[in-house]
Amino acid sequence: MTSSKYRGRPLTRSGALRATKRMRAVSRKRRSAAWKTAYDAEYAAVDARSGNLCELADHPRHPGVDRNHLFKPRTGSCERCGVDHLGPHHRRENILKVCRAGHREFERAFAKGRRVPTTFNAALGRYETAIIYAADKFVARATGAV
Repeated sequence: MTSSKYRGRPLTRSGALRATKRMRAVSRKRRSAAWKTAYDAEYAAVDARSGNLCELADHPRHPGVDRNHLFKPRTGSCERCGVDHLGPHHRRENILKVCRAGHREFERAFAKGRRVPTTFNAALGRYETAIIYAADKFVARATGAV
């Protein structure tokens, strides 16, 4: 059981649990101007599609303040040509402009009702979402909800 005074504070480690090697914040590849331009173009397309409003049907008039990746963003070399491209999950179809309340719904536990992508709507050019209730992610997967 956690006390309310510790809620929201980052965990710190001491002694033997402390990391011995500092990690690089952003890879050199992501710091290049070409990558930044490509990412910014995708984000600009999402912003234009949404009109800076939340794209969730449950929150139609809320201002869109966050961009939520529906799938974990991955990048790497293309299997066909060996060239580094934007990862397949960092495409405008896989990113939604959402309000803060909508973003929290994507992060909630399944027991409290988690928002997940359901089907791709070609007319809107984005995924539809639904709130799924289950005991945990394994039960949700077993029932076909996720």
